[in-house]
Amino acid sequence: MKLQAIGEIHTPYKKIEECPYFASMSQDSCTLEVAKEFQNGLKALDEASHIIVIYWLHEANRDELHITNPHDDIVRGVFAMRGQHRPNTLGVSVVKILDIKDNIITIDGIDCLDGTSLIDIKPYDSTSESIPEATIKWYGK
Repeated sequence: MKLQAIGEIHTPYKKIEECPYFASMSQDSCTLEVAKEFQNGLKALDEASHIIVIYWLHEANRDELHITNPHDDIVRGVFAMRGQHRPNTLGVSVVKILDIKDNIITIDGIDCLDGTSLIDIKPYDSTSESIPEATIKWYGK
């Protein structure tokens, strides 16, 4: 299996500690720079208001199997969490598109370091992908 980056993400965050825990917690507009050879794949993306961004968290710890979160100090397995430290350090966020110009997509924020590899972009559709009754029992306690 081989993944190929399709571009790079630009954020104001230079250290992991500076990154927001979730993209929705970001107050900074950021950009997705799609490599020129993939620019034609952006055709009609401006018809979507939001996108799913998949990216490689290159500085995350791949050896952690138990972590805590900012909501409490209970140790949980990485697959029960949305944290970045995990065996395959993929990040996934739903973000709002602010602008698309050529191969640059300006978004309303994301939770990764500047220079993070962009793996994929998919349009987000709330009618088919939102499950309002979905819960995580410990979240929000």
